[in-house]
Amino acid sequence: MRRILLIAVGLLVASPAWADIESDKRECIGGSGQTKLSACSRLIQSGRLSASNKPVAYNSRGNAYLNQKQYRRAIQDYSEALRLNPKYALAYYNRGVAYGNLKKPHRAIQDYNEAIRLKPIYAKAYYNRGNIYRDLKQYRRAIQDYNQAIRLNPKIAFAYNNRGLAYSNLKQYNRAIQDFNEAVRLNERFANAYGNRGLAYEKLGQKQFAIRDYRMFLSFYPGHRFGMAGLKRLGVKP
Repeated sequence: MRRILLIAVGLLVASPAWADIESDKRECIGGSGQTKLSACSRLIQSGRLSASNKPVAYNSRGNAYLNQKQYRRAIQDYSEALRLNPKYALAYYNRGVAYGNLKKPHRAIQDYNEAIRLKPIYAKAYYNRGNIYRDLKQYRRAIQDYNQAIRLNPKIAFAYNNRGLAYSNLKQYNRAIQDFNEAVRLNERFANAYGNRGLAYEKLGQKQFAIRDYRMFLSFYPGHRFGMAGLKRLGVKP
């Protein structure tokens, strides 16, 4: 079935009409799922893309593979985009995401480093690199990256939450609570931030605040073992 699909795609793009090319461009950039993947493939095979548009098509197809969790194929496309345009910060960022999903943190960090070098105001790259450092238990380096992400975009609620987690890992619970406060201020339905703040309050012995936050967490995720266990440790019912 896959072989037939590839042949069909080849036949479709043998002599494409200009209107078809423009339609595929829209789908490749703004579409999703298999429609996006097919449109990008037709564009790449058409021979009608300019030198500046070809790496964009590879990057977009890489995103389609990424969304399908075909991380190795995504990396192949991002790598080709970077071969064609070595200054393509977005492709480095996206390849970093793919490497992160493949549990290759050091490769991911290398790509985020390059994305940041090319685009120093890349808040998402700092945030994602911070997540990798936190996974590696390099909490202070993670905090530095979250600081940069927040400086560049103060409205990333996840950055506050994750910086709070890093502070919690360092047992700096009061600073963690400040970050969880900001996370829920930016997103009042941020369930995990309530749960994380509840645990920080519990570590500080502030039982009533911890109970309140665990119950708030459970209002979003009824019966979730994290919140239930927290209340059980505190000797109360949900």
